[in-house]
Amino acid sequence: MTRNPTPARAQPLAPPHVPWRAPAAIGVVVDLLGAIFHEAIGHGLAALALGLHPTLVSSVELSVNLAGAAAWKARTVAAAGCGGNLVLAALARLGWRAARRAPAPARFFWWLLATANVQVPGGYLMVMTLPGIGDWGDFVHGLPRPLAWKLALTALGVAISIYGLLWGARTLTALLPSAGRRGGGRGFRLVLPPYLAGSLVATLAGALNPTNPKLILISAMAASFGGTSWVLWAGALAGARPGGAEPGSPALRWQPHRVWLVAAVVYIAVLGPGLPR
Repeated sequence: MTRNPTPARAQPLAPPHVPWRAPAAIGVVVDLLGAIFHEAIGHGLAALALGLHPTLVSSVELSVNLAGAAAWKARTVAAAGCGGNLVLAALARLGWRAARRAPAPARFFWWLLATANVQVPGGYLMVMTLPGIGDWGDFVHGLPRPLAWKLALTALGVAISIYGLLWGARTLTALLPSAGRRGGGRGFRLVLPPYLAGSLVATLAGALNPTNPKLILISAMAASFGGTSWVLWAGALAGARPGGAEPGSPALRWQPHRVWLVAAVVYIAVLGPGLPR
């Protein structure tokens, strides 16, 4: 009588310890793209479309001449920054779907880009509207019944943030092997390096803005460390959800890609001081 051979154990889809450099570099790229879509593409294109004239774009602000502009134009420009992040999140979700069989860094890049750029506008609305600071403070200024507007926009921010959290947790689960799901430890460890690296570089770049030191706190630290903090919760929740990587999915093998690191130099040296100079 012959015995059936013992089935080979499936190869883990991720190594026990994911190197931190590659995910951290991806986090810097994600924050850089988020800043470009928020300031240049969101605020900037809206201003140009309305016949206004931007004078400076940096990683934390778009300076535009609003003298004589109608109030609705100023509000449109203020709201367009978060609109730019949501457009980028939608594009990133398309990239996530198309990269289902791609190598791990590409899949993780699209996931982080989509998740962070939903959570940033959610955080802006949820945290900054009631105090009346930042883009949404400018949006509400001068509107009738400002408290009603603030409460409604804050509730919208909470809804957007929860949606981003749940989508991020559900989709990140597909990148994690079953062995790493217990307690969410591996998901959290995967998202912590890009969160810290991206937020730190964003803050350093914001410190170089030439116009207003307060923007370091409002648009650099708050939008990065605060606005994307729910990425950490998504990582923790992903590990606690049922599911896991599909059999046959590409292994989560990480290789340091130095091209990602160029983004940090561009972020700090170019967008920090702003353009033009």
